[in-house]
Amino acid sequence: MKATIEVKHENKYIVENGFITAEQVIEITKVKSSSGAAAALNRLIKAEFVVKVRHGRHFYYKRK
Repeated sequence: MKATIEVKHENKYIVENGFITAEQVIEITKVKSSSGAAAALNRLIKAEFVVKVRHGRHFYYKRK
C-alpha cells in the first residue's frame, strides 16, 4: 500500500510540472534511497505514464 501512495504523489507532481527526477521523488515521498526512487519511477514507466529522457549525464522522467 505504501508504494501506491508514493506513486500517487509522483503522478500529481508530474501532472503539475511535466517531469520529475529521482532526487525530486526522494524529496516529495517517503522514499529514502536512490534505488527506491528508481524502483518507483520504473513502475511509472511500466504503467506507460512516463518516459525516461537523458539530458547529459542526468535522467528525468517526462509525462508521456
